[in-house]
Amino acid sequence: LENLQARLSATDESLDQSAGKLRETLDNQNKAIDKNEDEIRKLWDVSNKRNKEWIQENQKTVQSLRDSLKSNDSALAGLKKTVSGYDQSIKNTQSQIGELKTQIDSAVKAVNESSSQWRTQINQLETQVDVVVDTVKQLEQQNQSQKDAIAELENTRPLEEIWEDGFVGVFVPGGHGAMFDMPDNPLVAGVLERTWAQGGVVSAVCHGPAALVGVRDENGVPLVKDRRVSCFTNEEEREVGLDEVMPFLLETRLQELGAEIHNKGKFEPQVVTDGRLVTGQNPPSSEVTAKAVVEALYSD
Repeated sequence: LENLQARLSATDESLDQSAGKLRETLDNQNKAIDKNEDEIRKLWDVSNKRNKEWIQENQKTVQSLRDSLKSNDSALAGLKKTVSGYDQSIKNTQSQIGELKTQIDSAVKAVNESSSQWRTQINQLETQVDVVVDTVKQLEQQNQSQKDAIAELENTRPLEEIWEDGFVGVFVPGGHGAMFDMPDNPLVAGVLERTWAQGGVVSAVCHGPAALVGVRDENGVPLVKDRRVSCFTNEEEREVGLDEVMPFLLETRLQELGAEIHNKGKFEPQVVTDGRLVTGQNPPSSEVTAKAVVEALYSD
């Protein structure tokens, strides 16, 4: 028991010592823990402060971002509205461009058609100008021919000087004066009788056949007897209102001399050729009579 007690006592001392060391160790650890807690608290305070500052800064940044986003949203909405307006403007402009293109196409077509019409008119005018130029040239030539003819007529020798030489043909023009100057003119009758006797062509137009009233053939018979003749008609004389002024009506006088009258309607062209005798009815017959005279002169 004593040994056991001694051993228990020793164990108690050992336990006391171990407990003392354990208490010391726990005290040291508590102190260390307290110290670490202080440091941790300091670090936490510092960290917490920094985190609060960082959070505040971030909050400010977030708020700024939110404000920016809000502003951007507003700007974006305005931009979308503007873009929408631009889209509508573009559509309107495209529509106007389409209308303008249509108008331009129509204008171009109209210009082309107008240009074609103007070109046709210009061509027609150029043709008309050419015709006018040709006509002027012809008139100038006719004028010169008339001047040459007038010059020849101005130097014409008197009939008395040349009638006995004879002619291949004689043409008596019309005019009411012939009704007074020709029928009883022995010189005119002599020229026509000699021309006829020599085989020449005797011709007259309108009132010109009045010169045939006093003409006789080689047998002393009126030249117009039993021959086809045309002259200014009684109706035409009445039409011009000179039937009461004339010394006689030419158509009636020629019929009285035995002529076969072949006339047409009033003032219609008419020419009658009976062998070497060529006569025309009225002024409109001048050209056809002249052609018939030329044909008779050159016939066999």
